[in-house]
Amino acid sequence: MIKTFYKPESVAEALKLKEQFGAKICWFGGGTLINNALFGSHCVRMISVEKLRFNWIENKAGQLEIGAGVTLQQMIDAPEIWSVLRQAAGQLCSRNVRNMATIGGNIGANRTDSCLIPCLMALSAEVETAPDKRMSVEEYVRERHNGLILKVLIPPLRGTCRVQRVARQAKGPTIITVAVHILQSGQRIKKAIVALGGVAEQVMRLTAVEQGLEKGTLADKPAIERVVAEAITPQSTLSASAAYLSYISGVTIADLVAACQEGKNEYENQIHP
Repeated sequence: MIKTFYKPESVAEALKLKEQFGAKICWFGGGTLINNALFGSHCVRMISVEKLRFNWIENKAGQLEIGAGVTLQQMIDAPEIWSVLRQAAGQLCSRNVRNMATIGGNIGANRTDSCLIPCLMALSAEVETAPDKRMSVEEYVRERHNGLILKVLIPPLRGTCRVQRVARQAKGPTIITVAVHILQSGQRIKKAIVALGGVAEQVMRLTAVEQGLEKGTLADKPAIERVVAEAITPQSTLSASAAYLSYISGVTIADLVAACQEGKNEYENQIHP
């Protein structure tokens, strides 16, 4: 239960509160996880970022800069946002929640079932945090950083990126989330990024799959599925067994790699039985 709620009017004031209370105080964006039984916060003190004016989007010579306070619905509605990012934001099914949930809060929550984090990883996105730090979204998530996210920076898009959420029902619990980014030169894959959520405590990069694609040793779907299965060790959940998680991760990643290579766009929000 929240007992004290602060609404600082500057970043400096917010950082001073964080320094004062340390781990006993948490950042508050949209507040969509506060009453979540599985992911709710343990903090009794909160620092709201509402008055810090982080709700802006800019396109600077092809590089997107998104304020940490921008909601997922604002991302969907903004013409500056690339379609793959709008699709990732839209996979959070409830519009009411999308109107509250922020991009900074989504990254900070560091949930393995996030639909947005894999996409940001695949796009080589970075975060700028206070005080004066800049790092990849992957590092922020992997190292469990807790710095105040000011904005998200995404370099100009090259190649093709596809995202997919797998669930048993459209509005049911997420089983896995996947994002694949492929940069090709002719038929050769120059760079591959594969991010997978739902099979570990955090969204993860599958470097073995990426390296195999870049070296040309993963030439078909069965080969990709095999390497994915070797790279992950999922645990059974209420939604899916470990065997199913391993199977569906391999199939989904192989499908997205093929979709990126062929320029197809039909794999973005598939529901599996």
